[in-house]
Amino acid sequence: MIDIKSQVEMALKAAVTQKAESEAKTIDAGASKYLEISGGPAEIVGIAIDGVVGYDWTLEVYVPAEAGVTAPAPTDRRDIIAYTSSGVKGGLIVPFAMPHNCFLKFTNDGSSPQTINKVTIVYRAVKTLTLSWEE
Repeated sequence: MIDIKSQVEMALKAAVTQKAESEAKTIDAGASKYLEISGGPAEIVGIAIDGVVGYDWTLEVYVPAEAGVTAPAPTDRRDIIAYTSSGVKGGLIVPFAMPHNCFLKFTNDGSSPQTINKVTIVYRAVKTLTLSWEE
């Protein structure tokens, strides 16, 4: 009989560090779009975002606890980050666990359309994660 500690150790040995990148996404002023990260479970080691520094954005991170979530609920929100046009740093999110999938909600707080050039996810998992923008 294998105990839980042994199962976790085997799963961690099977996991490999990988990277996934999104396509660019232009978001209208005042609008929001979700970037879904699916294919978990995974340990998100880091997320780097190209396109928020020097612009007005709000980023909300949603991590559902249940499988099969296609649209996050308010109770799934785990973090909220504000970026401002006067800001000179940002766009890096700290590590977290993702049991199933997660969503990054980008809201353009500026007065004109702005582009998220690329979101890079570095993660540890057995499977490959998929990144897809909301239409």
